[in-house]
Amino acid sequence: GSPTFSTSNGGFFTFNGSSQYFNNGPMGPTGGSARTVNAWAKTSSSAAQMILAYGNNTGNYTGDTFRCMLNGYGGSEGVTIDVSAGAYNYGATTSDGKWHMYTWSAGTNAYVPNIKVYMDGVLLSSVASSTGAGTQMNTWAGVGIHVGRRHWDSENFFNGSIGPIAVYNTNLSDDEVATLYKVYTGRF
Repeated sequence: GSPTFSTSNGGFFTFNGSSQYFNNGPMGPTGGSARTVNAWAKTSSSAAQMILAYGNNTGNYTGDTFRCMLNGYGGSEGVTIDVSAGAYNYGATTSDGKWHMYTWSAGTNAYVPNIKVYMDGVLLSSVASSTGAGTQMNTWAGVGIHVGRRHWDSENFFNGSIGPIAVYNTNLSDDEVATLYKVYTGRF
């Protein structure tokens, strides 16, 4: 089930939406520690699909996972942060078949609505759907980083291409996210 790799645009993986993903192995930041996930992706699908996920492997729904996805909660298109039991989906067009940079940035012990979600370096603020606003991020050290599907079962496969991904152990500022976008736009 390995995705295909292309050296175009400096390199990216293409996923079939039904069986392809990869497991990077190590954990990202756990507990309530600060973190930022930054990824470039393109898709023509408006289905719920995972870019990156890790954490608890049972789906206990206690804030114990960190899942960065598109169109993931409430059936509407957008960019989603999901920490299990708490998810916010910010309205945005993600299925246009164009490359976009997605960023999820969480401060220490963040609650779901305080995790900043960006598209193309711009902070998203229009919530299309949400649940569990009182859920605090508390990522377990269970299953390592998975790219292209949910980490603990065979769900939410990505249908499209994913370029560079970076996981930081800090909460990037608005200016830092905007700078990342400027750095990579020439590549995509």
